[in-house]
Amino acid sequence: MKFRIIIPTLILLATACFAGEKEKAFEESFTKAVSTSDEAMEQLVEFSRSTPKLFRDMIIQSLKEDRTKKIEAISFSAPAEDAVFEFEYEGVDYTTSLPVIKEMIIKYDMTNDKSGVDGTTYRLGLRDGSYKIVVSKPK
Repeated sequence: MKFRIIIPTLILLATACFAGEKEKAFEESFTKAVSTSDEAMEQLVEFSRSTPKLFRDMIIQSLKEDRTKKIEAISFSAPAEDAVFEFEYEGVDYTTSLPVIKEMIIKYDMTNDKSGVDGTTYRLGLRDGSYKIVVSKPK
């Protein structure tokens, strides 16, 4: 009986450990890209060839904005159970460039910042075992 309980527990712990490593690696990549260039930031995104220019420009602008802010903290969480990843816009149905499995929450240091924008959230998916920021694309 104890053996049956221990194995699933060990599997869950191992899974959580690997997830934590992916989060740490992505946070390090994000932090490095912030201090490097707009192009480095764009490399963190899983763009789709079919992503409309409007959505591409919106995510690029958000990433550029991150480079102008002082980041206070980065955390990760599972998406809310009622999170919506698919939507319709101007008669077109959209989904994400990768399945969303995590959210990265960025909190800005608001000292001397009058913008009123205190943070942002990026949805993440996995590509080749590493997190990538997802964007919208037509279904």
